[in-house]
Amino acid sequence: MASFLTDVSILPNACIKLTAMKIFGRHMPQAVPYCQSHLIQFVDAEIDLIISLLKHLPADFQTCMYDMRREDHVTLYSLIILRLCQQSHNLSNGIQLADGVYVFTEQAMSDLGLNVTSRKVIRILIASLRRSRLHRSEFLCLFYLLALDKRLAENRHEFDVRYLCLLRLLQTYLERHIRERSVREERIKLILTIKETVELFGWYFFDNVVRLRKRIDSRLRTFG
Repeated sequence: MASFLTDVSILPNACIKLTAMKIFGRHMPQAVPYCQSHLIQFVDAEIDLIISLLKHLPADFQTCMYDMRREDHVTLYSLIILRLCQQSHNLSNGIQLADGVYVFTEQAMSDLGLNVTSRKVIRILIASLRRSRLHRSEFLCLFYLLALDKRLAENRHEFDVRYLCLLRLLQTYLERHIRERSVREERIKLILTIKETVELFGWYFFDNVVRLRKRIDSRLRTFG
């Protein structure tokens, strides 16, 4: 990977933008020109990095990339993001993808800058995924919101505070509702709420965490 991922400094923003494309339901590589001119602004270096990474993916991922009828693009996105994370944090064997299940060692989560709270949330997500109670795309959206690059948070203290607020919201939500059968639609609504908030407040996220909390709580109350 090191041979074609030359500028590590652009990885955090590229990761976030790739994830946003996934959350907003865009497809790659067709989405790159669209997002560049509309929703998400990529710089040339980030586009070059994405294209280079796509070219180095295994053949089966190359194939599913162009097939809009399949949901394998979720796996494609996750592989891209995790590879970028691995390169960014110089991880060698901490994250593995096997049978659609993500395995995170404690060391890997530590290397990704995940604190105790976020590790707990990820363990809940993994357990739910293994029980088939959480759709893979939902898991991935939530995971990467939890695994935002550590250096970005360190460089922006206020962002870090909002990030921790999001962790608490997700932790509370998952612990209270993950076992109920009828909440899959609500989990999707939660992700849409996060999507709307991202659109409103940009990459700093959650200038109005209280507003987000009220919207989520209101929707949860409708389920009793």
